[in-house]
Amino acid sequence: INNTIVHLQSSPVMTTFVPSAANAMVRWAPKLRPSRARSIASLGGASFATTATTNFVRQRHDKLTSLAKRSLSTETTTVTSQNDAITQMPSQFPDLEFSDNPYELQRHGKGESHHPSQPPALIVHCKSTQEVQRVVQYCFQHDIPMIPFGAGTSLEAHVAALKPNTLSIDLAKHMTTIHSTPDLSALSNEDSNSIPNALAVVDGGVSRAQLNTVLRSSGFQFTVDPGAAEATIGGMVATSASGTTTVRYGTMKENILEITAVLATDSDAPIVQ
Repeated sequence: INNTIVHLQSSPVMTTFVPSAANAMVRWAPKLRPSRARSIASLGGASFATTATTNFVRQRHDKLTSLAKRSLSTETTTVTSQNDAITQMPSQFPDLEFSDNPYELQRHGKGESHHPSQPPALIVHCKSTQEVQRVVQYCFQHDIPMIPFGAGTSLEAHVAALKPNTLSIDLAKHMTTIHSTPDLSALSNEDSNSIPNALAVVDGGVSRAQLNTVLRSSGFQFTVDPGAAEATIGGMVATSASGTTTVRYGTMKENILEITAVLATDSDAPIVQ
């Protein structure tokens, strides 16, 4: 049922369409006050109930107009506040690396999909989890939209900055450390049953190709293959990546055992595992 309030130039009326004439009496006759229910008629299989209570419709129209203006005013104030806050970020965090290069902004606003680029307002290249936490805390306090960025290889426009004053948090430039890989020392022991611990600890900006290059000599491999060698582990976690090897080895859900994440749930932006 489509309930529509229509404001005409000659006389304001309230028109309600229902599927059939039979439903009109059941659905609307009990709801209309006797003084306002002037007529219930049928026309071409569709029923409509009209009321000529001009003041009632005008009040509703004025109320909706007032709410719309208030919402627009609030949105404009929010956008202005966000713009001021994101403009001040380089001065607020002089030790962090920011970029507003137009070419870099365009690249950070588009993946490998057919969608046009929706560039962010600013890019920050974080070097550690603690830097990410500081940025997230500031963005939460000033209601600034955030998009983590890896290699930009997604096909579903995940990195498109659809909201104004969006900050792109780039993890692929500096957070590329592979902290640990499977320990092969167990293979040198006399116990032939001992096997290495098949775990690798990496930063979110490490690419799949980079990890597999390091693992090549160990006999292990990271099996999730979304079709892009430069896809980062962090981005693959964010999109729950899968690919041609998923049937045998599973998706990211089955291959990731632990994540250190910064949550944008409150002003503290806690780091959780």
